[in-house]
Amino acid sequence: MTPTISVILTTYNRASMLGDVLARLGRQQTDGRWTYEVVAADSGSSDHTRDVVREFQRTSPVPVQYVYEGRRGR
Repeated sequence: MTPTISVILTTYNRASMLGDVLARLGRQQTDGRWTYEVVAADSGSSDHTRDVVREFQRTSPVPVQYVYEGRRGR
């Protein structure tokens, strides 16, 4: 099923906080009224942001996409 809402989460070197935010997004209750996906937009992080998102993708109850933008501010 194609999600009806995309939640876009932009991040830059916030891997230490990202896991909690993703977990909270994954627990959102929609009661079947709509579906959603999470798009993690990484603005060129140099920490382990990508790993945090990849780990969440493995267990997430909702679709998760990871987008890496190598240059900030574009």
